[in-house]
Amino acid sequence: MPEGLPADTTGLTAAEAAARLAARGAQRAPQTSRSAWSIVRANVFTIFNLILVVFGVLTLSFGDWRDALFLGILIGNTGIGVVQELRAKRALDRLAALVAPVATVVRDGEPGRIPVAEVVEGDLLLLEPGDQVVADGTLVRTAGLALDESILTGESLPIPRAPGELARSGSFAIEGTGALVVSAVGADSYAERLTGEARRFRHPRSPLERSLDRLLLILVGVMVPAAIILAFALFARDTPGQEAVQTAVAGIVNLVPEG
Repeated sequence: MPEGLPADTTGLTAAEAAARLAARGAQRAPQTSRSAWSIVRANVFTIFNLILVVFGVLTLSFGDWRDALFLGILIGNTGIGVVQELRAKRALDRLAALVAPVATVVRDGEPGRIPVAEVVEGDLLLLEPGDQVVADGTLVRTAGLALDESILTGESLPIPRAPGELARSGSFAIEGTGALVVSAVGADSYAERLTGEARRFRHPRSPLERSLDRLLLILVGVMVPAAIILAFALFARDTPGQEAVQTAVAGIVNLVPEG
């Protein structure tokens, strides 16, 4: 048993830990960044793209395909956005794997390092300076222990902790040592619940993005009556179908701020 622990705090045996791990099932790895589908969806399904696709389809269906070259702007703009964000996602995922924390737990009376996903309720988790608290639990021993809880509470100063107090996942030991008995892991832990709330929150769009969306909506409102008037004028002049489409697309698409 590690020195300084209460006599009745010996941690789990390897068999007990294995049984609890099997009963709980595999823990799903936390998402480190946006999903690839989320990135593609955000870049493809936009008002800007919708407008250009509608007129592009009309041109390809009834006009000269060369008049639909503006679709290249749509493909290029969307492709650049997707590629840049996917590259950022890969970088974030690699970084998350590089800094994935491990835990020091007592099994069969001996401390050992294990992956965080293998920590179970009832484990005796040891803390030293620099260690991340990877699960919620009650402290059973401290020796000058101070935790950095800024990521959880915003408090910049280290918080001294004493036996009997709760240590929450997501904090870091920056001074002293300690040990805690794990009471919640994975999705049940404080950090995971906090992360879940953060994932449900969507950051507001920037003022530039909101202004551009409003501009596009205004332009759509202008395009509809303009297209109707233009179509009526072309019909009144008995303009051939292909020429009418070319003229209408040229007149309407120029209202879209591709730049």
